[in-house]
Amino acid sequence: MGAYKPEEPSDKTWKEPDAPPQFTFTPLEPTPARRDTEPTEREKELSKVFRDIISDGLEKGLRASKDSKASKPAGMPAHPTQKDPKPQHPWPISVVEREWPKVKAAPLAFSSCVFVGLVLGCIGTWFLYQTFIIPGKDATIEALREGPRATPEQEKEIKELKAKIETLQSDNAVRTAREWPALTPQQIDEWCLVLGPFHINSIEVFSEPSGTADAFFQSVRKVGKRLGVPVTKGIGEADIPGIEYIVPTNFSLGPVLEKLLRSMGDFEVKPAVHVNPQPKLDIMLFMGDKALLKE
Repeated sequence: MGAYKPEEPSDKTWKEPDAPPQFTFTPLEPTPARRDTEPTEREKELSKVFRDIISDGLEKGLRASKDSKASKPAGMPAHPTQKDPKPQHPWPISVVEREWPKVKAAPLAFSSCVFVGLVLGCIGTWFLYQTFIIPGKDATIEALREGPRATPEQEKEIKELKAKIETLQSDNAVRTAREWPALTPQQIDEWCLVLGPFHINSIEVFSEPSGTADAFFQSVRKVGKRLGVPVTKGIGEADIPGIEYIVPTNFSLGPVLEKLLRSMGDFEVKPAVHVNPQPKLDIMLFMGDKALLKE
């Protein structure tokens, strides 16, 4: 084993640094003062672009804020931490709610006030009714009771109208007394049932021109329509205040037809003349003056 030999210093060992570096500071140039001249076209364009960008950003921010509020559920309040305000009631209910503690504190006084108010209201209503409403109604009733007084010309016209009405009523009574009644629905059914098997060829109803048998003629037409028999109207009149009929003697319809005619009322019914046998069954009815039955 050899002896220790110290190493020789080399060039890579640490050396004492030289003096620190010296820095030089160059002072900044002063900012030029604001000029009083108008901005150039380039500066105006840049300013306009900046303004458009800022306004665009503000508008988009407001729109996004509105969209976020609209997207919230209907039941969700705008500010969750804020409490809902107390619901507002109509004015009368609000007054009652405000004054109710006082009423509860003094119920007897409140009841007395309500009772006195009702009594005074009833007295006032009765007074107004007796003073204004009843006298006005009494005056109206008296005015209607007295009625307007007619002038002499109006009284004359009223008398003439009354006379005309009486004349019309009298004429109507005379016509009603002379007019032959129509067959009832039950009588029409009976005529169709009885006359159907005889195979009638035609029916003709004779009466005076004043038309006292028009209703009877129309009802006989209904019978003929149901039997398929033509019914015509002629001018003529019976010699009696009743009904005369003509039926060919070779048919046994005479008694049957006479029975049907008597069921219409208390008047005379008889055959007018005896007609020789005919090949067809033609019926002729002669209506008399019915007004003579009352004499």
